Amino acid sequence: MSTAVGNRLLPHIMGSNAEADPMNHVVWWFEQTVTEHCDTTTVAYMGPNDIRYVISAIAIAKTFLPSTRNSAEANAHLLRAVDCNCLLWGGQSQPAHGQALVPDLQVWQFPSLDELLNSRVSHYPYNKTYQEAEDETFVILHSSGTTGAHHPVHRRPIHVDYGTDPQLIYRYCTIKSLSSYLRDAMKGNVSNGEAEDRGEDVQATLKHITNKYTNSLPKVEHQTIYVPAPSNIILTGSTGSLGSYLLDVLLLEPSIKKVYYLNRSSDAFERQIFSFYERQVNVKVLLSPKAEFLTTNLGGKTLGLSQSKYNELLNKTDAIVHNAWRVGFNLSVHSFKKDHIRGTRNLLNLSISSRKAAHMYFISSIATTSSWDPSRGKIPEDILPDTVEPPLQGYGQSKCVAENISLAVSTRSGVPVTILRVGQVAGPTTKSGGYWNPDEWFPSLVSTSKSMCSIPKWLGMPVEWIPVNTLAQVVLEIIQCGKDSKKSIPASVINLVNPTRTTWATLLPTIQRRIGANPVSLQSWVRALGETDAVNVGNRPAYKLLSFYERLARSNSDDRSPQFETNKASAASPTFRALGSIDSSLVHTWLDK
Repeated sequence: MSTAVGNRLLPHIMGSNAEADPMNHVVWWFEQTVTEHCDTTTVAYMGPNDIRYVISAIAIAKTFLPSTRNSAEANAHLLRAVDCNCLLWGGQSQPAHGQALVPDLQVWQFPSLDELLNSRVSHYPYNKTYQEAEDETFVILHSSGTTGAHHPVHRRPIHVDYGTDPQLIYRYCTIKSLSSYLRDAMKGNVSNGEAEDRGEDVQATLKHITNKYTNSLPKVEHQTIYVPAPSNIILTGSTGSLGSYLLDVLLLEPSIKKVYYLNRSSDAFERQIFSFYERQVNVKVLLSPKAEFLTTNLGGKTLGLSQSKYNELLNKTDAIVHNAWRVGFNLSVHSFKKDHIRGTRNLLNLSISSRKAAHMYFISSIATTSSWDPSRGKIPEDILPDTVEPPLQGYGQSKCVAENISLAVSTRSGVPVTILRVGQVAGPTTKSGGYWNPDEWFPSLVSTSKSMCSIPKWLGMPVEWIPVNTLAQVVLEIIQCGKDSKKSIPASVINLVNPTRTTWATLLPTIQRRIGANPVSLQSWVRALGETDAVNVGNRPAYKLLSFYERLARSNSDDRSPQFETNKASAASPTFRALGSIDSSLVHTWLDK
């Protein structure tokens, strides 16, 4: 007779059973052998068809289970798609996993079945609650590949499949909201278009998260020292593209005395050097006494720092540039709560308690405005009212929540906040160095179009991009203009999109000449991309972003996208005022790299 276990996770259930020893053995082995040597956010297991598949899935969590029957190319594609560089191998001979196609893949020999079944080890404590884990991926499977290329299939502790559009899963992203929707659907109470009419459910979720992180805000009257321009700055997320250029311009600015650049991983300094090297940014600036690297955990109360170092930041910091944010358009807003949303509130706490009322510059995104109705006019440089539908994707929703938290903290606790809504960040303008990240949508589109010998003749959105090095300079000028910080109480919003729009059609001839592709409709191009098989997926990097291009294809024209107000950006930044449109010479620069 089975025992009712209620809302409990498998590691909890197994932990109270005799069968727990193999799981305990694996998790102790994994922690002591593997975790110190590779990124274990997603770990793959492959081996003979035995119980070790189940053991690895329960013991490690977020385990990816590719089939040994797949081709090396197919498994290499899947490993890249789930961002996995750690493979646990349970077989005897070397795995046909396509390691040559995934150069940074590390392979570890998994304990044998005899070793696991005969082991007696101490219990490994699993402290995460069901509520903490219910929105997280538990295991990753993959499709059969019979109708196209294999693609990953994420499963959470409870997975509901009722033949719904996958976007419904992302919109109703908690068990409660999704079960409510499916219950109504089974009763016939949901029309085909009703999912679009339930925006108030998302709105309520976002308000609930915002309220959670703004309860009991202190009302603080600062005896503030407003300096002529910030001289001691905290920067988060410095190892990415924009972050690297921001760190460079901050360190080169003579008026800035100190830059604390905060990153989560302990090897971030090495990654920072590599990021600078890749972009041909002068690595020597990292050796400046102005630069101080700190390993942090933004979700921790003191940002994961010692109390003495945290106190130093409280005493010296007069500006915070918060750029660290995960980019994942299929993630739910709940996936951003622990590190990113909580991290934003913790940085605001630092500002509240700091001696100089450190000015917070939050790098947000125009994804927060994706549901704006063009009939309302230009998108304002302001927090959007509740009458505007929330974004459909969790990424934009998470930025919305962070914007509203920033507004609430600024209003109640009197700290200056500037929200920088950033649009499409393009490659750099420099011909001698730097590049546009090949994994992003534009380089992926160009590379894939060359492989397919066809290219979309329109995009469904205007070209209002800002080159990454130019954007970094604009942000610096806005920071330097923020000496009168009282103007940013409550929070000020600045839209950072190129005010000089152009169209995809004006750039298309340049790209066509370079890659020799024929123009086709975006819908035809997306259909062809969706039919990519495992043999061709390596030549079609855009396949990984298929859902993004599908959303573009549902737009009717470039002209339907609303324009942005940019008066504040123009007033604060001479570089922004001088921005010209993206032209063929810039496209040539990016294609050359």
